[in-house]
Amino acid sequence: MKKYLYILLFSLFFLSCSKNTKKDLKPKAFADSTEYYFNLSKKEINITKSNNLLKKSFQFNIALNNDQKTRDNLADIAFEFYGRNSLKDFKKSSDLLLKRSLSKNDSLNLGKALRCKATYFLDTEVLDSSFYYFSKAEKIYSKLNDKLVLANVLFNKGIVQYKIGDFLGAEFSLTRSNTIFKNSDRKDKYYGVLNQLGLVYTELKEYDKAIFFHNKALETVREFNLQNNEHQEGVCYNNIGFLYLKQKKYREAIKNFEFGLIDKAIINDDPELYMLLINNLAY
Repeated sequence: MKKYLYILLFSLFFLSCSKNTKKDLKPKAFADSTEYYFNLSKKEINITKSNNLLKKSFQFNIALNNDQKTRDNLADIAFEFYGRNSLKDFKKSSDLLLKRSLSKNDSLNLGKALRCKATYFLDTEVLDSSFYYFSKAEKIYSKLNDKLVLANVLFNKGIVQYKIGDFLGAEFSLTRSNTIFKNSDRKDKYYGVLNQLGLVYTELKEYDKAIFFHNKALETVREFNLQNNEHQEGVCYNNIGFLYLKQKKYREAIKNFEFGLIDKAIINDDPELYMLLINNLAY
């Protein structure tokens, strides 16, 4: 039975000019062009044109010297590629950011590069590599004392551990993440960690703990008004109902699946969730 969770970046032609002029103008002109095309890409409405402008920004950045501003801009470009689901360019920009950050001992951008690499491998299901880079990123952000980013790294590391079947490792990572997000303003992340902990305890056959965390996730959705077109309440009801189903508490299971199906928008917004609720209820 599938568990449910929704569980987050042209060629350059040089005009003829004197050697000294090229030396004086190229770095500044390229740096300006990197930011110019990046900002233009975010304003452009046409998706194809916008993506081409972002790629142009990246190409200008490649030609720049490895200074702090260049690395900062490159990190922004990498994240933007990911946001556009351009995984090939996301990987290229992440690889370059990692190389440049390592050569200059730039811890902040190194952490970003490691997160990018880990996320790329998570999305492409190369889970051993994803675990490696999330573990590296964890060490960086522990030293930087950036608690929220550390919590997000631990959250994603826990998801990787869950996927590879290391449920005790996942429990440890997610519990640490949970402690940080619980006391933060990122209640959306707090909900996600609670839900993932419920899935982990389901696999460990600790059903009482699993139900506790899924109920806590549902409570968090309601308290902080997190419901959107991902239908977090329906996800929680499906997970809770599934747990009661495994314990043969059929009346409780039916009640939760029916609660999940009250939201009629699920069938259009998330047919997979609707299918799970209907199939579990029918069973």
